[in-house]
Amino acid sequence: MLIWAGVLFVLGLGFSAFCSGTETAFYRSSRVKLVMSVMEGDRIGKLLAWFSNRPAFFVATILIANNIANYLVSFSITLAVVVLIDQGRSGVWELIATILISPIVFIFGESFPKSLGLLAPNRCLRVAAIPLVGVSVILAPAAALLWGIARLLENFVGQSPERMQMTLARKEIEQVLDEGQHAGILHPSQRQLTQNFFLVAARPIRQLCIPTSRITGIKPNTSRAAAVRFAQRHRLADIPVVDGQQKFVGYYHLVDLLVQENVDGPLPPPKPLRSLNADEAFGEAILWMQTNRESLVQVVNKQSQIVGLLSIDQLTSQLLKGPLESLRR
Repeated sequence: MLIWAGVLFVLGLGFSAFCSGTETAFYRSSRVKLVMSVMEGDRIGKLLAWFSNRPAFFVATILIANNIANYLVSFSITLAVVVLIDQGRSGVWELIATILISPIVFIFGESFPKSLGLLAPNRCLRVAAIPLVGVSVILAPAAALLWGIARLLENFVGQSPERMQMTLARKEIEQVLDEGQHAGILHPSQRQLTQNFFLVAARPIRQLCIPTSRITGIKPNTSRAAAVRFAQRHRLADIPVVDGQQKFVGYYHLVDLLVQENVDGPLPPPKPLRSLNADEAFGEAILWMQTNRESLVQVVNKQSQIVGLLSIDQLTSQLLKGPLESLRR
């Protein structure tokens, strides 16, 4: 029986080490490297990405597995003590076993594997990937039940797991930026620009556009000189054009008017105003405007009503904050 107790102890200790190291490596690993391995077609990377996209299921599986490991360790120690007592040994063996085994369990079942997961998270995850899949399959019914209870609690308290994932992802990106700057790959201004982008990337453009009630424009028959004076007076790089019914019909680039050869001649037809949905995210909007070379767009709501105008300068000004304000034009 002592042999069986020793076998159970080794199995439980190894299982505890596996759970502790894998859990630490999971939270410490770089999602950027994981995504890159998936893009390269790596099968192990795809398995790990599956767990990364389902953190609640991973936590439930590791929690159950860790409890099983702790139970095996405790059961093996209890079994060994009972055998020793049945053999006529003193009951003091229970105290001795606890004193001798506790440091071993702490060092080799908790501390050492967690240190490995902390120092080499991605490598540890790759080593643990196949065993993790096996454990997940075996414990799938219990893990699914625990995961379902967790989801019910999340709905009850109103905590969104997606929001938590976004918070964790932002912290991981900040860590990557810090490492890039320390390694000399990124200039401090590049790091600041990226951080500013992530702060506003998800904001809807309806929060950034200028409401129509605060916008004035020029008439289609306005002279070039008057249009330039209007732009200088209102400090505009793009000049909206409104018709007699105060509807926007297009816009002019101030720089195009300044380089126009015929100073006293009539203005050419204005550039048409294209539309963006008011719920469009900042990141998508600035990418679309840069790609399509649009410097001014009209923002419309779900009823196709114009709620305001948005210029590329308004978007870039959100990026050039803090130490980058001197770069504004």
